[in-house]
Amino acid sequence: TCNGYTWNGQAYTQSGTFSFVTPNASGCDSTATLVLTIQNPSVAPTAINASAPSVTVGGSVTLSVVGGTLGTGAQWKWYSQSCGGQFIGTGNSLTVTVNATTTYFVRAEGDCNVTGCASVTITANPIPCGPQSVAASALSVCYGSSTTLTVSGQLNAGASWKWYKNACGSGVVVGTGPSLAVLP
Repeated sequence: TCNGYTWNGQAYTQSGTFSFVTPNASGCDSTATLVLTIQNPSVAPTAINASAPSVTVGGSVTLSVVGGTLGTGAQWKWYSQSCGGQFIGTGNSLTVTVNATTTYFVRAEGDCNVTGCASVTITANPIPCGPQSVAASALSVCYGSSTTLTVSGQLNAGASWKWYKNACGSGVVVGTGPSLAVLP
């Protein structure tokens, strides 16, 4: 049983073997024996600690249980979508890949009870679009020699890299694609 047990008017809160002696119909002692195991209920977690409150889409976050205790036969169970919703794992901590802003839940589930959930929302930030940096194959070249410029960054579907001379986005396009050989 969980928490405690009452038997023949006596309340028991600890496991053990107990006897009850009473006279039977013939006036002789009759002994009944109770072998009792008290199981402990779980206590709900107070929060979830996240290694980061937000990540770029496809990034990972480690979630950890804060507070609460596990009772008899209990384990921490993790869910997304709602408390008890989409089951995603068990344990004191869980690493998840975040593809969309998601609320995660954890609760204790065991022999005595299922606790309420703690929750945390992790924000999924879009992958940055556009140029992040430009690198040159050589930063110093002799007159008449070339260097290759290479852009790093992410493009949306259907977009392409365009290279301009002297101003960004205006003037004459001097090349397209992720790299461009130039004669400075």
